This record gives sequence, structure tokens and C-alpha cells, in this order.
Amino acid sequence: MLRTLKRKIISKKPKGLNETRAILLHLEGMKISEIAKILQVHKSTVYRWVKEFEKEGEKCLFYKQRKGREKKINEREISIQELQGKTIWEAIT
Repeated sequence: MLRTLKRKIISKKPKGLNETRAILLHLEGMKISEIAKILQVHKSTVYRWVKEFEKEGEKCLFYKQRKGREKKINEREISIQELQGKTIWEAIT
């Protein structure tokens, strides 16, 4: 598990370097207090990271994809406006 997790961290963009390092150190058997000292964060922060990892698994280490803002104009309307010779920006206003 530890090897595959390390490979995923290298291939994907991790959420936070300290958080990722804390999880890896914890999985290697290091105590929470030692991890907190090394990373210069409070023990409760490391506990929170570990608890989240135990609850959600490795997906908590990476950014979640978000939906984003809805389009003001849909694909069909864009096509119609392009056929009429208008740009997308003229069609929105």
C-alpha cells in the first residue's frame, strides 16, 4: 500500500506537502508527536490529517475536482451565433 501511494503522489499533484509527508511518515510507523515536531505543526493538526486519511483514504491527499461556474450561453447557442457571424463575446451581451 505504501509503495503504490508513493507512486500516486509522485504522478498526481498532492494537496499539501506537509499533509502528504505526515501521512507517509505515519504509515511508516512514526509517532504523531515526532511527525509534528519534524513538520513544525501542532499535534492536533497531524491527528486531523491522519484521521481524515483513515476515513477517506488516499483521495483526501489530492485536490477534488470542482464543478465551476455554469456557462451563460450553451453550445447550441454558440453554434447559432457563429453561423450568424457573431463571436461568442458578442452573443453573450
